[in-house]
Amino acid sequence: MVTTPQAPAQPTVTQQAIKLCTHFSGYLATWVIDLGLRAGLLDELARRSEAISAGGLAEHLGLDPHYTRVWCRSAYAAGVLDLSDEQAYALAPHMATLLVDADGPNYMGGMAHTFVALRESFLDLRAFVKTGQREWWSGFDSEWIEAVGDSGQAYYRRILERVLPHLPAVHAKLEAGARVLDLACGVCKGPIKVARAYPSTTFTVVDGDAYTLEQARTNLARHGLAERFEVLHAPLEELALRDAYDVAIINISLHEARDIERVVANVRRALRERGTFLVSEFPFPETLEACRALPGQLMSGIQFFEAHIGCRLLPISRFVELLDKAGFRDLGAIEASPLHVVVHGTK
Repeated sequence: MVTTPQAPAQPTVTQQAIKLCTHFSGYLATWVIDLGLRAGLLDELARRSEAISAGGLAEHLGLDPHYTRVWCRSAYAAGVLDLSDEQAYALAPHMATLLVDADGPNYMGGMAHTFVALRESFLDLRAFVKTGQREWWSGFDSEWIEAVGDSGQAYYRRILERVLPHLPAVHAKLEAGARVLDLACGVCKGPIKVARAYPSTTFTVVDGDAYTLEQARTNLARHGLAERFEVLHAPLEELALRDAYDVAIINISLHEARDIERVVANVRRALRERGTFLVSEFPFPETLEACRALPGQLMSGIQFFEAHIGCRLLPISRFVELLDKAGFRDLGAIEASPLHVVVHGTK
């Protein structure tokens, strides 16, 4: 007997309402985390070996006790804090690693800053969704640029700890004192990590935004690394370097290129023979259906900023295709996290 497949059951109104409430609570939790980082609450709790009351926390940090109690309760509701029987708060397991340790590969505190700063795009889009206006990085508030720099540094740590072990030849070059080209370097928190890990390396860092490079120079001087870095202000499409670098890195930025094929060709030209190009990127879903998975939901939200500056995130297959078309060899892709894949190719 032939049976007719039944259509999947439709969700109830209550189920759909719960889905929406989950989204809304996540939005509020993001702001709670951002405030906790900016006010020093999370840093203080991470330093403590014992739990502390909301009042004690406020007194120690010189904060308003009423607002501090509200924050502690909200952070507890979000699962960021735990509460003892004595009504004292402590960070929930692994939250110090995830939200406070900015030098670690699992750092996510920068994501909270970035998603809060993304409000700039959403506010502008109230008008731009009608007019179609776009803006470039130079038109954004400093909070956005600093937040992206904070978030992006974890990508470099993952390159060091999770990607380079799979690329021993690149590791060997860096150990020996490679010349590194870092493209769309931002405020240089990431390249600084590479420079510390490989003390014999020297760098040329490039960005098209003047304010960002001012912050980069400040960071390099603060870490005593300015002498190892050449800083260039230029669009990547106009890069005119040739046969000079052993390793080139671009972190979560190649998708923003106005002429992406030209940028990849410029990078290949800048590399020495057998030089390696590391394209560190968001793995935007290959299919529309995959956008409903958690990584896809996050990247679909980030896509509003990309639209704001007139570009879009791309699937990993597109980056492999670009490097292949430009003549790179030994292509591969290494997953560093569900939100981070590094495509690599050799000149």
